[in-house]
Amino acid sequence: MSFLTSTGLARPKYVIGVVGITGQLGRAIAPIYLEDYKPFFSSVVGLVRNPTSDAAKGLADAGVELRQVSASDSADTIANALRGIDILVNVLNTDAAAFKDVVAEAAVKAGVSVYFLSEFGVDHSLNEFEGWDNYDWIHKRESESLARKLAGDKTKVISIYNSAFLEGAIGPWFGFDTGNKTYTAIGDPKARLSFTSKSDIGRAIAELSLLSLGPSANTVPDRVRIAGDTVSIEGVATALRKVRKELGIDDIEIAIKSEDLDAFRIKTKERQLANPKSDPVWHIRILVGENKLDFSADNSNELINPGGKVWKWKTLEDYFREIGGKPFGA
Repeated sequence: MSFLTSTGLARPKYVIGVVGITGQLGRAIAPIYLEDYKPFFSSVVGLVRNPTSDAAKGLADAGVELRQVSASDSADTIANALRGIDILVNVLNTDAAAFKDVVAEAAVKAGVSVYFLSEFGVDHSLNEFEGWDNYDWIHKRESESLARKLAGDKTKVISIYNSAFLEGAIGPWFGFDTGNKTYTAIGDPKARLSFTSKSDIGRAIAELSLLSLGPSANTVPDRVRIAGDTVSIEGVATALRKVRKELGIDDIEIAIKSEDLDAFRIKTKERQLANPKSDPVWHIRILVGENKLDFSADNSNELINPGGKVWKWKTLEDYFREIGGKPFGA
């Protein structure tokens, strides 16, 4: 346990709320607050559209307090639902772009002390896609600017960038075609990318929340990078083979291939201009090739989890063991 969390035992407990709690990330982080951080959070509130859904009922059974909201609600209505919440985590998906801005306004009106923007993923401030950036990131920048303007010095607004989600990155969509025994890099296969598990994101949010509400609040940056593990495209194949050997599973000889980075940029630009609302996967693969998803040297891991003593970051090998050495397609 960190110095922060150990001293936190003597402090008042806080109420943490999650918007989008029934989504994949929301369901993954809720148990962290209900169990691991129970000494620090008196209540975990889930803002949901349908409290009778199976996901919502499961969360309620686990101890989450549900409060119903609608994407058509005004900021004042949402603010009423946020009363009493000290920390608000926005994990709404990209389809809820306009609603995210309403939530930000409501958080400030409700007196929320710490607000986590619906970021998570790549640090798009590093993007160099002028005129053909992905729609999702354009809106995220606009939403961040609005939220910080609304918050002023009343609410601490934090953006977390975790690079790739450990649980969702190893698949053909990112070039990891395990089924066909081929991993394809855009550019150098030795380029590294960082992976962070959803549970570690949840823990990082908790630690940053406690820091922001304590005497060390001024040490918390507005924009935070975290990196659970950092591995090259080649390293992913090596890790998989190592774990499969440990588990006594048939070896997989993975062929490592590469596409020209400049040519792929041109292809991605053409695709984006033809369909401005296309998904960002191709852009992300470019960022990997440009070493812009390697957060190993520039992150806030030590601030959040000094020396890895608060918890152990989940590694790629840990994840492969967890899924029995069988990523998508294996």
